[in-house]
Amino acid sequence: EWIISRMKNMACVLTYSELVHGGITPDAVFINPWTHEAALFGSWHKVQTAAPADVSDLKGIRDTARMLLGEGIQAAPEPVLEFINGKPAADAYEDFARWDEVIEKKLGGRHFTKFEL
Repeated sequence: EWIISRMKNMACVLTYSELVHGGITPDAVFINPWTHEAALFGSWHKVQTAAPADVSDLKGIRDTARMLLGEGIQAAPEPVLEFINGKPAADAYEDFARWDEVIEKKLGGRHFTKFEL
């Protein structure tokens, strides 16, 4: 779930900057599992000034989450599945608030799991 949270942070920064990335995919997102960080490293050529009600980045985050889960999607908690399969909110801030509600109220809060090799 932390990867979705990091992507939601990215969407909020883009919204604050009045931009739409337009290319959020697994190939564009760098994920560091040791530090729980994520960054947009690709598809910057698609960035545009945000249009009102453009939720393409929010849809891209959901698509990326589903792709990253892969075959493990069947083991994902139901609230996560409902969120990533649901319709995005009107903007990144509201969508992040909905995601935060999933984490806090439906998944019992944030839990750090150390990444072991």
